Amino acid sequence: MLKIAICDDDIQQVEEIQHLLDRYENHRYDFEIHTFTASKDILNAYKSNERFDIVFLDIQIDDHTGIDIGYKIREVDEKAFIIFVSSYTEYSFQAF
Repeated sequence: MLKIAICDDDIQQVEEIQHLLDRYENHRYDFEIHTFTASKDILNAYKSNERFDIVFLDIQIDDHTGIDIGYKIREVDEKAFIIFVSSYTEYSFQAF
């Protein structure tokens, strides 16, 4: 089973990503989705030894950038796939 995290401070974006993922549930993939609307919440999950296979991470969340949060996740979990989501184009090169 894949564990997927969605972290975005825009609840509409969280719901949209979750809806897209739900379309694939029970087809080929078995997964559970965890949602976070604050960067501190996903970081606290990692501090509590929670791990995710895939992380959808808002590029601008709270007072932080998703890039910074991604670095913090990488410090404790090198294997997670991090997918940055954003409407801010100025961060696109930094994400790669």
